[in-house]
Amino acid sequence: MKVKIFNKKLRDSFFLKISLFSAFATLLLAFVPIPSKIQGLLGGVFLVFLVIIYIYDWRKANKLNSVEIDIEGTTVCIKEGDIFEEDGLKVIAFNEYFDTLVDNKIINEVSLNGIFLQKKLDIEISALDQEIDNYPFEDNEILEENVDRLVGKKKKFKIGTIFVHNDLCTRQIS
Repeated sequence: MKVKIFNKKLRDSFFLKISLFSAFATLLLAFVPIPSKIQGLLGGVFLVFLVIIYIYDWRKANKLNSVEIDIEGTTVCIKEGDIFEEDGLKVIAFNEYFDTLVDNKIINEVSLNGIFLQKKLDIEISALDQEIDNYPFEDNEILEENVDRLVGKKKKFKIGTIFVHNDLCTRQIS
């Protein structure tokens, strides 16, 4: 179970629903009398209704596989699943050297980078390295050549530098 039965957010959401329902029921029942014979039965039905609503919300929360959140005015959709199976462009953050060595030190094989390089890359890693070397980066994006670096690439880029691989949006198809 992803969401525990007494999760605080689940309880808060439940209490909000019950508050709204109770306010409506109070207004309605202020004008409609209930015979004393069925008051106990209606109370029991109401309690069962509350339990059913809580269990329904709890099960729904555990089956949730995506959520949309607002981050400073931008809607971000977080989904469970394989990002590589989704349509559209993918943005994969690499380190400041655009390293491609999957050795569980520089790049871990179970990280997004490692999975991309080992299982999803449509060319050989050496061909990707060649693409990166020949890519027309802006002059201010290349910071330095780190010749003292023992493992990995030597050319250091400004954080946030973008390299576009396999850009199908700008490629013309004849």
